[in-house]
Amino acid sequence: MLHLSKVLPVLMLAWASACPSTTTPAPPEPPPAPPLSPLPPPSAAPAQDIDGVPAEPVGRPARREEPPADAARRYVDNGCGARKYPRHIVWPNDNGGITVEERIAPCPPEARCAWAGVVWHEGTVVQTGAQLALSYANNAKAQGEAPPTALTVEGEGDARVLVETLADGTRCAFKLYGK
Repeated sequence: MLHLSKVLPVLMLAWASACPSTTTPAPPEPPPAPPLSPLPPPSAAPAQDIDGVPAEPVGRPARREEPPADAARRYVDNGCGARKYPRHIVWPNDNGGITVEERIAPCPPEARCAWAGVVWHEGTVVQTGAQLALSYANNAKAQGEAPPTALTVEGEGDARVLVETLADGTRCAFKLYGK
């Protein structure tokens, strides 16, 4: 009688040599990814919002294409003397007085901003010849330089300017919007 302990190793050896390898072959390499296609050229049409309204480009400030409705009465100076920010003067305003717009914290180029840095002064004007005497109802201590209390009108038509003369004699000329 054969003893199983003597026959089993022989049978296992015979079986192992007769059977193919018991290790699993590595899976085949996946095919290479297709090359990325180039980005399409920029479209001449503006991007559309979900409403179909042209979307503003991200990261760019909104630019006003049309002049303001009060452009014929709006005078602009981009900074003068110690004042390094733009000042707009609307004269006469819709109430027959004057509006001084102090653009203290303008939005930097190529940035998107919440426009919070503007101070408005509403006032009255007494004109004597070319001299304008200004007083303000809301001239509480506000940020920025104090608004002018006197202006001189120089020139006529589109060449007309409002001139503020500072205490040191510096003349600040406010030109009509877009001129």
